[in-house]
Amino acid sequence: AAVVGKLIGVAKRCIKLQNFNGAMEVIAALGNAAVHRLKRTWGELPKKKRLDLESVRTFLSEKGSFKLLRDRIHSLQPPCVPYMGMYLSDLLFTEEGNPTKVDDKVNFAKLRMTSVVIREFQQFQQTVYALTPVSAIQSWLREAPCDDDATAYSR
Repeated sequence: AAVVGKLIGVAKRCIKLQNFNGAMEVIAALGNAAVHRLKRTWGELPKKKRLDLESVRTFLSEKGSFKLLRDRIHSLQPPCVPYMGMYLSDLLFTEEGNPTKVDDKVNFAKLRMTSVVIREFQQFQQTVYALTPVSAIQSWLREAPCDDDATAYSR
């Protein structure tokens, strides 16, 4: 329960740092079937952490085409790591929902919609984070063992 609680804290911190892709990755990991089956672990999780998790899930929800996340992204100041899946969904809907040609002519409206999505995503590549490297953490991450699901599950 302590590790799950810590990961929920990491997701919250990612949101505070405007690293929405990182937050979504943590939430996806917590939703992994192997983690989800840890009934006793989830049962021991403090109520505050469960509420925090629900809050993060609500914020990152696909509901309304990621409305809460979009609203935050459109009002923030960089740096930011946006959730790439949201932009990929936008590109897919633009591609699949609009014809490439209209009356045998290039559909420039579709190309404009595509460019708007790409331009919005690219704007976040212009500003870097001013974070201070912590060598002890970097070393720990480089040396941490990494097992595949089958190996980890067999332990």
